[in-house]
Amino acid sequence: MWSLPQPPFAQAFGFFEGQSAPVSRTNSTEADRVWQNQLHVLRLGWQAPGLLESSSWSTVEGEPIPEPLTEGSEWEIEVLPSTDPEGWRYASVFRHLDNAREGGRASCRTSDFVRRRTWRLKEGSTRRQRSGQTAAPAAPAHAGAGLEGSLISPATEIQGARSRKQTESEKRRSMVRVFINMLISMVKRRQLWNVMPLDPGAWFVLYREHTAALQQSIASQLGNPMDPAALHASPWAEGCGREEPSLVRQVLCAAVHSRAAYGYAMAAGHMSSLLKFALMHTVHNLSFDAAGGASGEANNEAVAALAGVPGGCLIMSEWHGSVLRPCHYVAVDRANQTIVLSIRGSIQVNDVLSDLSANPMEVTLAGMHGKVHEGLMAAATYIHCNTGAALHKAATDFPGWPLLVTGHSMGGGVGAIVALLLREPGGCPPQLGPIRCIGVGPAAVFTRDLAEACNPFMISIVHGTDIVPSISYASVEGIFLDLVSASPMRRAAKDIGRRFNETIEGIKVSTAGALKPPQLIQELGPMLPDISIWPIRKPWGKRKEREDVGADARPQKKFAACAGFACIPALADDAAAMAAATAAAKAQHSLPGSQFEVESSNERMPSKEEVEIAIKDSL
Repeated sequence: MWSLPQPPFAQAFGFFEGQSAPVSRTNSTEADRVWQNQLHVLRLGWQAPGLLESSSWSTVEGEPIPEPLTEGSEWEIEVLPSTDPEGWRYASVFRHLDNAREGGRASCRTSDFVRRRTWRLKEGSTRRQRSGQTAAPAAPAHAGAGLEGSLISPATEIQGARSRKQTESEKRRSMVRVFINMLISMVKRRQLWNVMPLDPGAWFVLYREHTAALQQSIASQLGNPMDPAALHASPWAEGCGREEPSLVRQVLCAAVHSRAAYGYAMAAGHMSSLLKFALMHTVHNLSFDAAGGASGEANNEAVAALAGVPGGCLIMSEWHGSVLRPCHYVAVDRANQTIVLSIRGSIQVNDVLSDLSANPMEVTLAGMHGKVHEGLMAAATYIHCNTGAALHKAATDFPGWPLLVTGHSMGGGVGAIVALLLREPGGCPPQLGPIRCIGVGPAAVFTRDLAEACNPFMISIVHGTDIVPSISYASVEGIFLDLVSASPMRRAAKDIGRRFNETIEGIKVSTAGALKPPQLIQELGPMLPDISIWPIRKPWGKRKEREDVGADARPQKKFAACAGFACIPALADDAAAMAAATAAAKAQHSLPGSQFEVESSNERMPSKEEVEIAIKDSL
């Protein structure tokens, strides 16, 4: 295992590997580096140390000095791979700060009660020029060890860390709101009873159905085996002007780097089994967060051990992840002559919140219009911007070498979007070779059109029934709909409802006949030429009748009655015609006499105008 170059002040003053500090003294007013020391006091937080401990400010030899920070100060915090984003290192007592420990000292553990950070004079400061001191080369503020100089200044790094800390809780709440709004939107569109299974038995029924479908899919794939020669040939259509590694070798390279992207947590064995992964986030997390609390130095050493990246080939790395900002690194793989951009998968709560922000977002990439995962699109945009300087340096030092973007789970999905962004005009340095992407169990991020546009330069590796490559907003909604349809209780309820409706319809048919009133009247129309149909609000209510319509008698109302429907007034010129029409209707439709009755009378038949007035008045 290789180690990162030690901080210049540690080499200069011998604070590494048990070396004692030199006895020479330096004028504190002319020192180019000083220490700030703090002690954690219960309920009061971090305070200045007591008299028995180290002073609040001291030189690197431990001599107390007054606070050097004044208005317009020329000092800046030294941020190293072994510190947190604000430059602090933590320990139980001050004398242990110079001793190495597993996972580094970049995070505060339950046993830590002291912390220290180093301040240095800014480059070109008047005090440094007055003392005639030459600034020692500072370690890069980023966690990369091979890049000479700093990609990001310490002040920018600290400001970014503070900004992330202030907005982190707000981002988390925002992601939770986005997820809840997604569920509410789905329920509004589908109705709750259409997306919520009524019984747990639906899960077992749907599992059997999907298992059968998977077996059929595997059987069909086994019927078309892969040509063995393709395993030893390059999988890419576009070459880079030289002999390239085989498909097996490139897949192995992607798998190694996607595993190394998990850093210290993977190297320490916390992800070797599901039980250890659960313990890392529960019991072990009470004392030390192995996923997010390890120092950049410890994570870089883990990358060197897992991926075999020698010293100087790790160009940059970012291990302080947050919501929509996954951890990643850029390295040069000399064995495969490839520049690698590896993105870490989901291991922290921040990563899960990024996954849950799954609203479909419309974009145009590679000349295709489609939709992408909104949260992972934001993460890919951040990585594309954050790795620009490192990719430019790698392309300058190794022109023409291909870039391999890889990652596991969420990292694979983000990597696919990053590859598309890099292939856009002006999206990558011109010296960079072909851009490829190999995702190991990548998350589903594209619609079909965009996914097919990635076929020439992307390979997805899916293990068996891994759910991550197939889960998305649309697939989750489809699963809920399938669960509802597969629910035995819902099926039984539908069957009962169907039988009940059939019973009610049978009662109606036996009472009212086989034909519905509109069809019956339409067929009786030629035999009853003077039929007038009026909408009736209360078909079974008593009707108000006029007494003063006719001079000698009130109008005779004729009704063609059908049980369960509105009564339909009918007129005929005389009783004989009405009787003939009734008999014809009974003979044609086989209706019993009690279901179709027309009243007849020898009284004077009213005129059509009188009947219309009477019917309107009754309504």
